[in-house]
Amino acid sequence: METAGKLELLSTSHKIARHYGRALYLHPSIQSHIENVTWAETYEKAQELAAAGWAHRSEMPVIETADMEEFKEFIRSSRGSVVDKCPVTFDKKTTMPAKFFRPTQCQIYVDKVFLWLQHKDINRVVSGLHAAPIVASKDYRIIDGHHRWLSSMLSGVSLSAELVEEPMCDVLELAQKFTDSRNIMRNA
Repeated sequence: METAGKLELLSTSHKIARHYGRALYLHPSIQSHIENVTWAETYEKAQELAAAGWAHRSEMPVIETADMEEFKEFIRSSRGSVVDKCPVTFDKKTTMPAKFFRPTQCQIYVDKVFLWLQHKDINRVVSGLHAAPIVASKDYRIIDGHHRWLSSMLSGVSLSAELVEEPMCDVLELAQKFTDSRNIMRNA
């Protein structure tokens, strides 16, 4: 179980977030991005998108990259319990800007994102965001990967996503059942 950060996106201004990022001595390729004049607009857009989230961290499933294939199989085998439409499909190749995704979780921590970005140049950020895709519903609601989403928003790097071809309400319920059935702790 990961612990929560201290600087929550919804209540931390872009000025405080930028100051925190400067204090960490981020890699110059990342630092130059947060010094860009449009960064404040991007940060505020991330706040706007996150404000529409309704779930708390403790309600959200945690699906590790290593568990992704098992999660997909769980979703496919659980079809009759929640969803009775065409077969569930996943699109492994989806890579797109973060601004198209919508957070479900309202508690997203800027300091956790900056700590992840701290020792990475832009190339390592790209590799990290592509190696560990977020999980999202067909309506682009994030199920798992909110901090990766914010990393993508704040660094300007597109991210990879596993899209589950079902609406958010169905996917979230199945994802919670998956993690609960494996005794995977949710975040605090």
